Amino acid sequence: MNHSIPYQNFQVSAFTEGSGEPLLFLHGWPTNSKLWESQVEVFKTDYKTITLDWLGFGESEKPLEFTYTFTRKKEILDAVLSSLLQKHEKVTLVAHDIGGPPAILWASENAERMERLILLNTIIYPFKTKLDALSEVLLHLPVLKDVFVSPFGLRQVMRTNTKRRGKAIDEKMEAILAPYKKAPNGLKRKTLLEPMEEGRKNEIHILSERFRNLRVKKYLVIAKADPLCYAHIQKLSEENPDVPAYYLGNCGHFMPVDQPEGLNEVLIEILKPKQGEEL
Repeated sequence: MNHSIPYQNFQVSAFTEGSGEPLLFLHGWPTNSKLWESQVEVFKTDYKTITLDWLGFGESEKPLEFTYTFTRKKEILDAVLSSLLQKHEKVTLVAHDIGGPPAILWASENAERMERLILLNTIIYPFKTKLDALSEVLLHLPVLKDVFVSPFGLRQVMRTNTKRRGKAIDEKMEAILAPYKKAPNGLKRKTLLEPMEEGRKNEIHILSERFRNLRVKKYLVIAKADPLCYAHIQKLSEENPDVPAYYLGNCGHFMPVDQPEGLNEVLIEILKPKQGEEL
């Protein structure tokens, strides 16, 4: 079922399938709710699966005059959950990439509404990897900044951060990227740079502490071959040795595309009631 949910003066697109315990998937850049199609197909038989498109992505509105920060994303997440769930319902959040910071921020303020927090490779710390630094330079260079967010550039971002190859993978990437490709280049740069630049000044500095102090069931799913976020999620794991960590070997950043079956197996293991309690 498709939902159009108001946030400020804009409309956020969200999608639900199935019934049961709420299970919400949060995408990152430059993807959208289609990233999670393989997960929704598996889990909708036992859960109420929820996906959304952040403002600026997918079928949601794409305002240029908007400040794209993690705090705003947290507020969007709250609007979606308030609209789609009853107050007594607890939700499991599965968050990837820049979907992780708003998930942590929301969970830290709404622990009583949380069942679990499952983080896939995501941004946690203010430090920059070599790839971060290179990307930021390219996004500011007059000649290259539009190439980076062009259809060619976006395709290369996904391909170079996905280990699997083949026609089916390419078609999946193209379907995911299609709505974002149509957006103005200025918006695409804004939705990438603004959360990170503002986040390093503000929200990102508190994420690891918020995560550590969060009194809910927490899990990490780590793709070892991810040049974008592996250093972040591995450091978080080392600082929280009591939090179960599941590793996907030979898997790049976009793990729902790269290893959908392996990711589903991990999520099934985490979501098992008895096994989850023991972990």
